[in-house]
Parts: sequence; structure tokens; C-alpha cells
Amino acid sequence: MRSGRPKILGVVILGPLLAGCTPSPDTAQRSTAVNIPAPPLEATNLAAGPLVDTIWRVTSAKRAPGTLFVFLSNGTLMMTSCVEVYRLATWRTETADRLTIVEDTAVQYTADIQALSQDSLSLRLNLRSEQVDLTLEAAKAPFVCPDLPR
Repeated sequence: MRSGRPKILGVVILGPLLAGCTPSPDTAQRSTAVNIPAPPLEATNLAAGPLVDTIWRVTSAKRAPGTLFVFLSNGTLMMTSCVEVYRLATWRTETADRLTIVEDTAVQYTADIQALSQDSLSLRLNLRSEQVDLTLEAAKAPFVCPDLPR
């Protein structure tokens, strides 16, 4: 029969070493992340009206099926489609008809609101190398992504 001494000895030797690895409440608050994301755009300069908190479905040709844009009132833009994973970006208004969208720390562009109503939205994305016109409609529930060829 084995004695319990090796287990106790391990606790006595390793216990103080492992205890030093646990941050105290004071140091836990002062630690910083290695990969700090870009701060979100200020949510103070956002558009009101039908643009915000509406799920917009892109109807433009040559776009992924079921592409959705949602401009949330907290300055978050959620973009997704039936074939792509979602992306969270930030957005803010520059003027009554111009938005700034920041997709990540290196991709920032403006979008001109060409037309906006309760049911439709037309945007011109001013990308680095081109302008892209998008037409969108307010998505209606229920909505299910279409079956796609495999």
C-alpha cells in the first residue's frame, strides 16, 4: 500500500508556486490584453429613423444570397449572409446622408444614403478602389435562407 506522502509533498512544494500565478483582485484590474482591438466609434453621432434597428436585406444583383445589414443604435453594424459568417463593424453618421463604416482597424469607408424609407434603403459604398451601389429592403419575418446548390 502506498503512502499519501508524495501527494502531500507535491502540494507543499507546488502550492506556493501556483498561488503566485493567480492574479490578486488589484493586479487583475490593471492587466491589459496583448491584442487590443480598435475602440468602437462613438455612438453619439448616429442616425435616427428607419435606418436604425431595422434588418435590411440586400436586393442588389451579384451579392451573396440573404445578405443582411443591421445598423444598431449603439453604433454596431452587423453584416451577414446565407453563405458567409457574420461581421461586426462600427458605424456613425457624418452628415444626414453620409455614414462612416469601420470594418476593422484597416478598413474604413463612407457610405452615401441615396434613398431611405421605412421599406427601402439605397447606399453607395465609397470603397478605396471603387464605388458600390446597394439596394436593400426591410426584411420581413419569417425569413429562411434559400437552399443553395452544393
